[in-house]
Order: sequence, then C-alpha cells, then structure tokens
Amino acid sequence: MASTTGEAVVSVSRRIKAPAKDIFRILADLGRHSDLDGSRMLRGGAFDAVVSGIGEVFVMRMHHERYGYYEMKNHVVE
Repeated sequence: MASTTGEAVVSVSRRIKAPAKDIFRILADLGRHSDLDGSRMLRGGAFDAVVSGIGEVFVMRMHHERYGYYEMKNHVVE
C-alpha cells in the first residue's frame, strides 16, 4: 500500500490473549514503548509521566532519517 505521498505504508495488527488492564499497564509506561517499537524511530517520551486513562495526551520523541527529529502527540481514546 502507498500513502498519499507515494511512500510505502506498513500496518500490522495482532491479538494478544491477555487482560486489557495488563496490556494497558505496559502501554501506559512511556519508558516501555521503545521495547515495542519495530520502526526504530522512537527516541522516548517527551515526559516521564505514566498515562492513566482515556482522554490523556502524551508526546513521544521520534527520529526519521529523511525528516529528522520530531514529536508525535498521541491521544488515548479507548
């Protein structure tokens, strides 16, 4: 698949047989995100906070060879 800019888009999904609260506990710890990052673009959380629930926003520091350093704002919706 290609994006609107013509670059390739990669999408992956999987089902994890674990209680949602256990998965959320790992995802809520921004320090653990680099353990899950397959792109190797993640540089860490912009803040050392732990996400506590729906409605929160957290920022991750990123780096892409072509675009350089940037931050990605993430909204917890579910």
